[in-house]
Amino acid sequence: MASSKASAKAQSNTEQSNNEQSKTDSGVQAPKGYDDERASDVVGFYDDEIQGQLNFIPREVKLADNSIDPERPSCLIVGKLLADTKLKAPKEASEETVDGSKGDTVGVWYKPGMKGVLMCAGIPVFMFRSGEKMLKNRPQPMKVYTVKTRSEDRGKGRMIPVSEDFRDKSRDEKTPFTKGETKSSEFSEDDIPF
Repeated sequence: MASSKASAKAQSNTEQSNNEQSKTDSGVQAPKGYDDERASDVVGFYDDEIQGQLNFIPREVKLADNSIDPERPSCLIVGKLLADTKLKAPKEASEETVDGSKGDTVGVWYKPGMKGVLMCAGIPVFMFRSGEKMLKNRPQPMKVYTVKTRSEDRGKGRMIPVSEDFRDKSRDEKTPFTKGETKSSEFSEDDIPF
């Protein structure tokens, strides 16, 4: 009898410990089975010199003024990693690289040689740097990337939507992504029926 009381108490302590572990900082407890936490913060950035290839699902793009030339826009593609990948760490990190895990959120700074990724929102992409191309009136060669998708996803991709536009000085400049709908333009006050 004492053994079953001790066993019940140990089980109760284990359940209490598990319940405490699944609570968030705000004290909210997720229902059973909701164990995977999905952060929307970018854990790192794709850099072809750190790891040559990237396997991910592009979800959205964020636009901002370029930090070197604010008159030009920068486009950050945000997606979900499909394989463990060594990434460039964010500026505030103490290390130069970070290990991204399958399911983590990754950032990809769009370059003109990545045009193949534009219509790949929501589908798995395997991308790698495949060379360089000299262009007229450019002192540096353009990096060229090969973008591959699965044959069963043919025709399923769509333009990567703009989720946030932080541009100020470069707002009037076109980007490859501003041809598509932005999330903010999908709904306006005119759509409210009252």
